[in-house]
Amino acid sequence: MLVKEIMNKNSVICTEDTSLEKVFELMTQSGSDYVSVVESRAHPMPIGTITERDICLQIIGKGRNPRGMTAANVLNTNVVKALNDLTTNECLRLMQIKSSERVFIVDEDGILCGTITRTEIEKSADKKPSAGNALSDAASYSYISPGINRIF
Repeated sequence: MLVKEIMNKNSVICTEDTSLEKVFELMTQSGSDYVSVVESRAHPMPIGTITERDICLQIIGKGRNPRGMTAANVLNTNVVKALNDLTTNECLRLMQIKSSERVFIVDEDGILCGTITRTEIEKSADKKPSAGNALSDAASYSYISPGINRIF
């Protein structure tokens, strides 16, 4: 199964200059615990992510006032990107290698197409018996084979 078949195509996005109040509002409205930060709305190339945990640890946990702060103040730029024709098996291996729960799915130009999480892959594996082996197969890999050249 390809990740583009099950990825979240309605990613909540913002830019680096989005206020933290707006970021939190976007999370609340969407029911998501993270926001994808993109270069610009006109050119939505993913450059980072912000989670509720990031806000708690970096702002509230340090006693900082979030008023006047922007996404750039808490942006996590350690993101994993992959092309949209990646298989779920390949994606799970990538997540394992990069110790990531989330992958940004992009097109050939690096434009955000969606996101996928380990949980979304697990749910799809539960629905499709043939994909069930993806999880156990991925657990046995500790590297990506040289033949996989679609991973950033």
